[in-house]
Amino acid sequence: MRRYALRRAAETIARADKVNKGVILGRLLHAAWTSQLPTYERRSTLIRKPSRAISPPQWVSDEFDTLATCEAYANDLNAWLDRHEPRIKYRFPEPTRPPPRAETSVTAWKDAARAFADEVALARWKSGDSTSMRAVSKPVALRLRNDKKYWSNRGPRSDGNVRNKALPGWTFTPPNTGTSGTSGTNIKNGRKPRKTA
Repeated sequence: MRRYALRRAAETIARADKVNKGVILGRLLHAAWTSQLPTYERRSTLIRKPSRAISPPQWVSDEFDTLATCEAYANDLNAWLDRHEPRIKYRFPEPTRPPPRAETSVTAWKDAARAFADEVALARWKSGDSTSMRAVSKPVALRLRNDKKYWSNRGPRSDGNVRNKALPGWTFTPPNTGTSGTSGTNIKNGRKPRKTA
């Protein structure tokens, strides 16, 4: 949750809602002083309590500066604005976290890419098309794009990323077709071998 220094919070409200910065800062400081608004020292998780028992009109400049640099959480500022300044429309944005993504291990997407590559290469081999790594990587990248668990931190994986990271050393081995000369042949050049008679 984000925290704002009271001086910065007053500037933000004044800029967004066209109110006098000094007036809103005075009201925020008074709220902090009277504990209507929980405030915190910088880098502290303890709520700040007023250090002296003097009323706000008798503040001295050092106390004013100290209090103005104290911080309040966005949700506390919004609650205070709702309660004490309802005509001010501005509300501090509360961070929204994206739903946690199921972490896919580094090898999981590579294994999926190799499995997809085998399927794509088999279909291409049956139709007589090239089964090279370059020819297969683009359809594999498109299939990986359909499932976000295979995406990288930057988004869907490209065919170059699939080719260079998941498929190095991959070669398509066609199934045993029972014809003489093609059984168990490892195709490295991406073309079906010619039938020998």
